[in-house]
Amino acid sequence: MENPKEIPAKQKLRPIFNSSLFFKMMFQNAEYTAIIVMDPDGTILDANYGFKKCFGYSKEMLVGSNFSTLFIDEDLEKNLPERELKGVMEKGSFNDENYLRMADGHATWVHGESIYIKDKDGQEFVLKVVQDINEEKVLENELKKVNKEQERIILDHETFIYTASHDLQAPINNIDGLVRALKETKGDSEFLLSMVERSIQRFRDKIKELSDIGREQEEARQRSDEVEFQEIYQDVLLDLENEVKRSGAEIVADFSKAPTVRITTRNLRSIIQNLLSNAVKYRDANREPQVKLKTAKTDDGFILLSVTDNGIGIAQEDKDKVFRMYERLQNDDNGTGVGMAIVKRMVNNMGGKIKLESQVGVGSVFQIYFPM
Repeated sequence: MENPKEIPAKQKLRPIFNSSLFFKMMFQNAEYTAIIVMDPDGTILDANYGFKKCFGYSKEMLVGSNFSTLFIDEDLEKNLPERELKGVMEKGSFNDENYLRMADGHATWVHGESIYIKDKDGQEFVLKVVQDINEEKVLENELKKVNKEQERIILDHETFIYTASHDLQAPINNIDGLVRALKETKGDSEFLLSMVERSIQRFRDKIKELSDIGREQEEARQRSDEVEFQEIYQDVLLDLENEVKRSGAEIVADFSKAPTVRITTRNLRSIIQNLLSNAVKYRDANREPQVKLKTAKTDDGFILLSVTDNGIGIAQEDKDKVFRMYERLQNDDNGTGVGMAIVKRMVNNMGGKIKLESQVGVGSVFQIYFPM
């Protein structure tokens, strides 16, 4: 059998056209149905007017070229043209959706159906019908973004409920500790009273902040700004002041390698507060507690916040439980089973990730990856 490439295009196509007047008329007259005819190797033998009208290619620009010229570089690297030809030769037809490179260089989404044809003389052809679906694809992607954003808003509303109840515990516990100290003191209580007043004011500020957040979340989108780690860290230390003093914990922070992150102030405060509170709460009684916070920028586009402690540690089989809602580890009488579940939800909602490394009797490292 002669090599199809050596046969002139018009001569090769004549058997197909002569066999069906319907196909001939459809091929020549279609304006919005783009059709090319190829040999089994992908060499284009003819292209109709519809192909020019839809994608800008004239017949002269395409005939003699391999149809791979219509593919973008990314699909060429994936050997998509070869896979299409193999599919149509094996199955008789092949459907695909991918980008097509237009004559002006722009890419547009298309749906293509390739059909294997063999004439009465045994000559083989591949007929490819291409439809521009770029508008539909763009709309589909926009709908996916909208749905994802709506899911994020719903999840954020749920997270807000847990955060509101959880974040209020720190100032309440602070006030409770001060009141107990007042009851026990025998000397001048003026200093303790001033601390109580300060804690009450912080409690009021927290309630106002949560109220403001609830109102803001009624908006379709929640704004995120560049927030400084150091500022939020210092604010959290005030809420945990008594807790830290009672523990005798040494806390060191270094945010120099990544001073800020794009996030809501409320979310970052809740994340740092949960991590610091847990590091202090689950300290090892046999050594002085030490907690280290530091940030860095990763090569894959994240801001990394690491919180390291030398506490009691977490057993391998219990690591997943840390992030489950309302599930507490064994012998954990103080935890609510909510805090780290909230943190995980927040991080997931913003497209980040959280990792935990821990060893019983050594300590734990929580790594929070914030998208840049």
